[in-house]
Amino acid sequence: YRFQRGLFTDSKEGTSKLSEYPPKPEWLQFRDIEWATRSIDVETTQAMSRQRLHGTDAAHFDYGWALIKTAASLIYTIRLCQQLHANAITDSSAHFHLLSRTCKRKHITLEHSCTKRETY
Repeated sequence: YRFQRGLFTDSKEGTSKLSEYPPKPEWLQFRDIEWATRSIDVETTQAMSRQRLHGTDAAHFDYGWALIKTAASLIYTIRLCQQLHANAITDSSAHFHLLSRTCKRKHITLEHSCTKRETY
């Protein structure tokens, strides 16, 4: 949750015109299955960043930009852990599996683990 909130600005939370209470943060829409199957690439996201977007186009860009930030964060984590000879630890099983897949795909050896969320 904390990581996902960091991917999207707070100003977008609760801006829906729907009479939903409490307002649903916009980033929650990206948990829908349609986003997992949507094709998004860096070039398209970069081109969209030069335009004024609305509606689903804006959401498409936001999702692409969040994926780019996630990938950059992942690479930074790997490099930092390698430089400091440290282990990577997360409380998100999704991010743990993403790091595992990335390390396997790139043939990177990195100790990492997932801890259980307890106090928040």
